[in-house]
Amino acid sequence: MLLIVGTVPIKDLPLTIGEARVVGDLLVVNDYNISCTQGTASMINAAVKTTEYLNINKPQVLIAGDIGEGKGSREIYKYLIKI
Repeated sequence: MLLIVGTVPIKDLPLTIGEARVVGDLLVVNDYNISCTQGTASMINAAVKTTEYLNINKPQVLIAGDIGEGKGSREIYKYLIKI
């Protein structure tokens, strides 16, 4: 299983875990639509496209919103410490 962990610049995006897929120009994780224009979302988009090409399981992602305040990063670290 491929797990990608990171933050995205969406202030109120809670800690979200799920399979990533691409629909049009958006990255979709559970019910959240995320623009694939920068950072973690771009990396996830590339991983999804690669797994599709290789015909293997799509990546699982662990993401949280963070606009530079560190809140999302802290949520991710707390979750990873618990598992």
